[in-house]
Amino acid sequence: MPHRDHPINHCHDKLCDGILDSTRGFRSTFDPNILKFDSRLLFAFQAASPGSRSFDIRLIKIIAISVHQIAVILFILNEGLHKNDGVIEWAPPKSDKIWWAHCPNGPEPTMFFHHWYLSHDRYPNGVADMVGYWAESRILGGVVLFDRRQPIPESDVDQDAVSIHPDRENVTYRICRLTSEKRLQLLKFLTAEVPDHTPLPILPDEKNDYRINPEESPEETGIYRDIWDRSELREDAYDQRLRDVWNKLDYLTHSGKGNAADRALERRNRIFQGRFDGDP
Repeated sequence: MPHRDHPINHCHDKLCDGILDSTRGFRSTFDPNILKFDSRLLFAFQAASPGSRSFDIRLIKIIAISVHQIAVILFILNEGLHKNDGVIEWAPPKSDKIWWAHCPNGPEPTMFFHHWYLSHDRYPNGVADMVGYWAESRILGGVVLFDRRQPIPESDVDQDAVSIHPDRENVTYRICRLTSEKRLQLLKFLTAEVPDHTPLPILPDEKNDYRINPEESPEETGIYRDIWDRSELREDAYDQRLRDVWNKLDYLTHSGKGNAADRALERRNRIFQGRFDGDP
């Protein structure tokens, strides 16, 4: 949510005039052939039998990438009606120490962002990719991620699993694997000629019991779409795993919360040790 004093809270309570017609015009002329996909993904999708696990996982991946790319295209068109009005650049006064502690570099370059996908300096499309991740979260329910680990006997690796990383109020901030039920609902919606209802956005609840912490790097967890997508937790940033109070929204069990806190403490100790070792 924007800061309580942010001007967006007062200047934008309805769609801007003309924006709906502009959006319909974009849709009517949009050519899906301009979307770009990894050739290996397309070949594997074409080779898979409809309804197979291989087909399903690649269909979901193509849809997620499509949503992301369309948002990128719309952002790059730069047809927004709010230009040079100070809304995006607004920041609270320096006396708001809590805000500046969380945002030491000032406001993000766009208001359309997911809090864990901010690394526009390394994204192929820069700030536009921030908007792409935001669009995934708003439309699909979260940024769509996959299990990239190599299968190991008797492990929890599932290369056909789909995970989502939400970013909204009253929903866990942790990355959640889709349940079989939600995954089936999504696939039925995507493959139906005329869907009778939409399961979107898919929002995790207590049934999503396979979760990982975004504070832990993609290299550690093996859950990501592109290895560079999720932003790393700054060394000086607050680590939510260290909260004193158990929150069932994020952690279904006390032991899960305790284990996450232990990993956070290990990380903090590594940081302190690194600083100590670096002292002259």
